Amino acid sequence: MGKQPAVSSRRKPSASNFLELIRDDVIAHLQGLGGQISGDNLNKIICPSCGKSEAWTKTADPFTIHCNRKNHCGVSTHAKTFAPHLWGNWSERFPPTREDPHRTARIYLQRRGLDTNKFEFEQGHWEEDGWAVATVAFKCTWTNRRWHRLIGPPAGVGKTRWDLGVGDAYRGQAWTRGVIDSKRELCIIESPIEALSLYQAGIQTVASFSAHHVPYSFFQEHRDRDKQIFIALNSDEAGISGTLKNLRTLTDLGFSNVTMAQPPPGLDWNDLLVAGAFDEKNREQTFEESIWRGDLLLSGSAKEYWQIYRKRYPKLKTHIFSWDANTWIGTAKDDSPELGVERIADCEIRLLYSLKDTAN
Repeated sequence: MGKQPAVSSRRKPSASNFLELIRDDVIAHLQGLGGQISGDNLNKIICPSCGKSEAWTKTADPFTIHCNRKNHCGVSTHAKTFAPHLWGNWSERFPPTREDPHRTARIYLQRRGLDTNKFEFEQGHWEEDGWAVATVAFKCTWTNRRWHRLIGPPAGVGKTRWDLGVGDAYRGQAWTRGVIDSKRELCIIESPIEALSLYQAGIQTVASFSAHHVPYSFFQEHRDRDKQIFIALNSDEAGISGTLKNLRTLTDLGFSNVTMAQPPPGLDWNDLLVAGAFDEKNREQTFEESIWRGDLLLSGSAKEYWQIYRKRYPKLKTHIFSWDANTWIGTAKDDSPELGVERIADCEIRLLYSLKDTAN
């Protein structure tokens, strides 16, 4: 297992944030894609989606480019997609300095959209099987062992570790940013970084560290069984399984006001923060859609699933979906309030890939 030297404490940064550090690099990369500076804009960029030289962006904020071919493409592409090399090699590109010993961890967190002046973190170091990386480390109130998020680990290596020690590091517990306000609603998610993402969006959140982990002792400490609790694990197989396990535990403990919420498939709450989903104009819709996905998860029949689905898409007349490991088709008619549901396969049909035709 890993060996960790002493961990440096967070200090107030004096350097620019991550996006400011790489802005010139992003502009240079876009110029290599044909971009031409004209006033405050960068025009004639080759769009990664359609291949035409019609994308543009603002030089003050070049991290998303927009294709002008609105009727044929119109895709907006983030720099993480068109310049992925600028989102890696953290330790080499941003090593710690005497003035800023936590620089690598700070810039990594800022890259993930987090305001590092609003919470405590540490920078650590992890060595294992011949490789070594910097980490973002978070303290826990119940143990001296820290939780580490590895920064740029080798391919095939898990992203998290715990300080070495005896016994379970987190069984039954949940990470919190500070003292829990008993009068506020509480959201349960998977990792501290996701928890900080929702805190930044105004939601009181705790992290269970793993989709499979149920923070039983943490739940027991809360005497208000009518407290509003959101279970908001990810939408993958592990997250769905963990959501149902946490729901059963909370129900057994007598909690009566539990709601499911899920991010979109393939994304987590930090991905949504980076994408701007918690900006003031998007925040309400983001939360509404996450609860809608939770309602879909708990639907008791294929017909109920179809009814819930149409709450967000009321004009939809036909939809193929999976429920209870089967594939169904839901139908709706203008002249009848009754919805039709028919099983069309005794297995789940999953999308392998999709193609977008931009020829016309």
